[in-house]
Amino acid sequence: MSDFNVSTRYAKALLALATETKQFDTVSADVEYVLGCFMSVKELKVAILSPVVKQEKKFQILEAVFNNKISERTFEFLKFVLKKNRETLLINILKRFVELKNTQMGIADIKIKVAFDINDEQKSKLKSKLESITGKKVSLNVKIDESIIGGFIAKHEDTIYDASVKHSLELLKKKFIQGDFVLN
Repeated sequence: MSDFNVSTRYAKALLALATETKQFDTVSADVEYVLGCFMSVKELKVAILSPVVKQEKKFQILEAVFNNKISERTFEFLKFVLKKNRETLLINILKRFVELKNTQMGIADIKIKVAFDINDEQKSKLKSKLESITGKKVSLNVKIDESIIGGFIAKHEDTIYDASVKHSLELLKKKFIQGDFVLN
């Protein structure tokens, strides 16, 4: 079975468990917190994913980092994943949980690249426009990428909306090269 399928099965199981026990919001917040820790603390990620570190030590690391910071239900799930020797899939399981949760709640997680930081008004306008396009409530994840020069690039699932100056210049360059460009 592929890693994606295994990650999906574990994520669906956690989602079902959270819903059945009426701890959906708590488990969702816990997953976001744990995922954030793994993404921001390289040493934690390396220790848990390492085949050299013994399983007992991994349990101790999880307990030291997450004990009393997440719910017992989420902590038990993390330990369960380790017991099943699926720690290499843990981050994918957590990411897949977030994707499934967002789908269930009708939320579109859209990654935005901008050349420079945008203000709250611009974010609000962009969010409103993307909500009308997707038909879903939008959660923006904004990152700065100066290489796009200006404008923005939005990625939602498999769709990319490229309204960057860099892209416009590339299109203009293609037209010049092909000789399709007409000057007035």
